[in-house]
Amino acid sequence: MKDEHGSERRHWKRWVALFLGGIFGIVLLTVVFAFVFLDFLVDFWWFRALDYEGYFWLRQAYRYIVFAGVTTGFFLIFLLNFWIASRYLGTSLPADTGTTGANPEGYRKLIRMFQSGSLKAYLPFSFILSLVVALPIFRQWETFLLYVFGPAAGVRDPVFGLDVSYYLFSFPLYTLVQGKLLGAFLLLVFGLILLYWYENRLLGRGGRRLPSGPRIHLSSLIFLVLLIQIWGYLLQRYELLYCRDHEPLFFGPGFVELRIVLPLIWLSILSFSATAFSIVHFIHKRKGLKFCILFGVSFLIFLGLRHTTFLPEIIEKYSVKPNEIIRERPFIKNSIQATLAAYDLSSVKTKEYAIERIPWTATNPDFESSILNIPVWDRDILKDVYKQLQGIRPYYDFPTVDVDRYIVEGRYQQVYLAARELNVFNLPSYAQNWINLHLQYTHGQGVVMTPAAQGGDEALKWFIQDIPPVSQYGFSIKQPDVYYGMVSDAPYVLAPNEVGEMDYPAGEDNVLSDYEGDGGVPLESLFRKLLFA
Repeated sequence: MKDEHGSERRHWKRWVALFLGGIFGIVLLTVVFAFVFLDFLVDFWWFRALDYEGYFWLRQAYRYIVFAGVTTGFFLIFLLNFWIASRYLGTSLPADTGTTGANPEGYRKLIRMFQSGSLKAYLPFSFILSLVVALPIFRQWETFLLYVFGPAAGVRDPVFGLDVSYYLFSFPLYTLVQGKLLGAFLLLVFGLILLYWYENRLLGRGGRRLPSGPRIHLSSLIFLVLLIQIWGYLLQRYELLYCRDHEPLFFGPGFVELRIVLPLIWLSILSFSATAFSIVHFIHKRKGLKFCILFGVSFLIFLGLRHTTFLPEIIEKYSVKPNEIIRERPFIKNSIQATLAAYDLSSVKTKEYAIERIPWTATNPDFESSILNIPVWDRDILKDVYKQLQGIRPYYDFPTVDVDRYIVEGRYQQVYLAARELNVFNLPSYAQNWINLHLQYTHGQGVVMTPAAQGGDEALKWFIQDIPPVSQYGFSIKQPDVYYGMVSDAPYVLAPNEVGEMDYPAGEDNVLSDYEGDGGVPLESLFRKLLFA
């Protein structure tokens, strides 16, 4: 009986474990699907609804090609160096295993881990490290694409003589890659130092020097780290072109940046390079400590002057400000030339023309036609006027006012117009419930239009106004519902729906309507409804 009860108990526990495991698996798959695949599917359907399905797949392909390439590159860097380290581990094993303090058995375990079981030890570790370094670059994959496909601008900057496309496409990528390379190699050097230190400790070497192989390996990596850091200092030169300290007089570097800060950057590079080489020489030869200290102190001084405002402020106050126009003249000229080139105005020629004066009269038809196309209203002010006079309800808004030209009563004239969009965030707080935000208040209603030129003593003339939109000048709107607009952070809407959409207010009641367009993502199946739910 005991055996039978024990068997039943084990059988019951097995079913409970299977049930709990199944529940956990379902929850885990649901969470993974929700966080990984749901946004992907929704984005895909949305791009397809806009006829941009090809662009969506191309965007995904570029993103993961960049990610795979960067991950592979860093993976090979880590893998190669750990493989080299594993080859050196074992060359230092002493012949006399009874050396005091030595731990040959522990050392042999280390050798077996990094040589016989190398794939288990450093291949997965290299892959994890490469992912950590590559993920930030993956998030900025568009920067990489701009670098690959960005064309030359055909205009060179006056300071360094580089094509402007370098600052648009290359410089952002170089800055990003330099930072990630520096972090990757510092991480690698730190890991290998720990590895070789552990080797010395197991062998009981104490404070003795590493063998030549590990020393060469570490020295090579440290040398690469120093070169990457020098590259970073070289890139700092180009950051001076983004200086905004002289606005609104001009944009870009001035006297202080190019005559004081730029030389300090070069001095920092030279002193850092000298410090780096003297340290490497000291590690290998145990000579030249004084030079290491001298170069190191020089580097810290130049770096401090570069990153503090003490020296630039003194030069600016006592040398530049008393004679600012003369000091800054060439840099102001550079800024003007860059602005002209940016707007393609550098080749414009100035020429004077003799103007024949024609007597204008109020009855001249050309004069009247010209007056009708002179914009009088400021669009920012007109937007407030539209909102006050034609907002109708607080949840309607006019995000922008646009300028266009239409034939009005047989004359081609300039007009202002704005779409009356829906802004559900202007609803009272108690009315901002789920049904109102996503089912009922789904779209705006019509447009307003006024002439661009009107006298201040005239009543405001409306070409199109009110809800539903009406006009006395021959305009008609076939579909006044505004489902797409420029209101920021607008919530999603489900239309048409059984609740009915609020079309426009009519006195105390609201006229309802149903969406008749074919835009958006159709929820045509139970599967899609479940996903969006």
